[in-house]
Amino acid sequence: MTGPRPWGRRSVRDVSVADRRREVEDQLAVWGLPVGGRPSARRDPEGEDPVGERLRGALQPLGPVFVSFGLYLATRADAVPAADCLALAELVDRDAAQPAAVVLADIAQATGRDPAKLFSEFSENPCEARALWQIHEARLVTGEAVTVQVKRPGIERWLASDLELLGLVNDALAGEGWELADVLSDFRRDLPGRLDLTRAADALDLLGTDAAESPYVAAPKVVRDLTSPGALVCEAIPGLAPADAIRHGLVPRDLARRLALVWLRQALLGRTFPVALRSADLRITKEGRLVLGTGSFSGLPAATQTRLWEYLGTAVTGDPAEAAATLLSEMTPGPRAVDADQILLRLRQIVPFRDGSWSSSGDTLAEHLFLQWRVARSGGWRPRPHLLAFWRGFTAVAAEMQALEPGSDALRDGLEELRLTVDVGRLSSLLSPAGLAEGIGPYAALLVQMPQKLDAMLTLLASGETRLKLQIDEGKDPRSRQSPWTLAVILAAAFGAIVLLTRQLASPALFGIWGERIGAVVLLVFGALLLRALGRMQ
Repeated sequence: MTGPRPWGRRSVRDVSVADRRREVEDQLAVWGLPVGGRPSARRDPEGEDPVGERLRGALQPLGPVFVSFGLYLATRADAVPAADCLALAELVDRDAAQPAAVVLADIAQATGRDPAKLFSEFSENPCEARALWQIHEARLVTGEAVTVQVKRPGIERWLASDLELLGLVNDALAGEGWELADVLSDFRRDLPGRLDLTRAADALDLLGTDAAESPYVAAPKVVRDLTSPGALVCEAIPGLAPADAIRHGLVPRDLARRLALVWLRQALLGRTFPVALRSADLRITKEGRLVLGTGSFSGLPAATQTRLWEYLGTAVTGDPAEAAATLLSEMTPGPRAVDADQILLRLRQIVPFRDGSWSSSGDTLAEHLFLQWRVARSGGWRPRPHLLAFWRGFTAVAAEMQALEPGSDALRDGLEELRLTVDVGRLSSLLSPAGLAEGIGPYAALLVQMPQKLDAMLTLLASGETRLKLQIDEGKDPRSRQSPWTLAVILAAAFGAIVLLTRQLASPALFGIWGERIGAVVLLVFGALLLRALGRMQ
């Protein structure tokens, strides 16, 4: 893979429009993606490299706009084959750092205040230098440690120069059978908004509200009086990058499942969620919380969250008819769209492994969903903006899962754990004094599902994954922890005892007409105790 090029040291003003166009065309031709009748100068004349890998090689040296477009394509599994999404996700989002003096000058211009009176410390070198922005560690004059994310100086000139030239990439990929005109239009609308860091600040405020209600997430507080469209100042939350946490003993599979759980919880139950989350954006606190503090965010209307919750549930159970109906309810038919029945027919014919190598089995939840989205899109249906944000976020997280734990189905595991957690939470609230005062009807209805819930819990227990331990420093004696199989036997015996006791009490020979009623009460009481046990295990 071609290494990162220090684009920041060269201004687009150094070359003419014609020269820049020629540079882009040459780079595409070198990687076997010619445009405008130009002959291919392909580096793999045998044609062995997939399109995604060649496109990654062509985009990497072309600057921040082209790399950002490649990373955007990596999140569009509805339009790009899954294996090519994985290849594009490996683009290096890194640039040469801008001097701290330039950054401080921009902060002074944005705030109208002297940086020397704002910061007692400001790191000369950024801890992150990306295509669109860089981050510096600093300390306010009041003593608080903060991070300062700043938009890369001069990035607007790159946008003005290169956004139109992205059409060359679209023309080159058309020769490979990719139809990306609408995707390119989406990107052109999306990118300028990402450069307004006040939007990120608003999202972090929402995330902070979610974090107060979640044991899984931490969100930095925004220093509002120092934040502007070009700079985002937040509190610094101590934590390790995923790679460092793994070196300290964190199991990659545990991290993958927790990341899946956190992202799904934010998207389906929270106020905001990351749209293009990458491992480089994460930090893990000592307590095991995931710090989500950079990148772009979006949110879903409550009605859409409910429909997507149902959609993912039907995707897990494999009901294509219900999945198609729920999916299309969040999409808009284009002028040449086929009808819903035709989409359903195509969904019934889905075979994930035909889409290329994403996992060894070709049967993960992500692969099924990717093909459903591509079928709907190829049938002329277009996702509404909030659904597109969900698709992009899901694809980005799935790629991170694949990198952390190749061949696993962490998203399916995370979804099952989230569903179980939600069910147990609902049952716990029903068992509170206020919940019981409202009647036992809802509780009884949920108790009917006890065998399925117990089966799901036992499955998690059997894999030893009932509770994801992300703490960096455990400090506990393993002998003090109960064996998962011991807990499984206890739960199974308890449920069996409840059933047998209820049948005995309900026997007409013993208690007559009151036996059935007594049995129902006993089932509710003992079931409540068992559900509380399940709740404590989450």
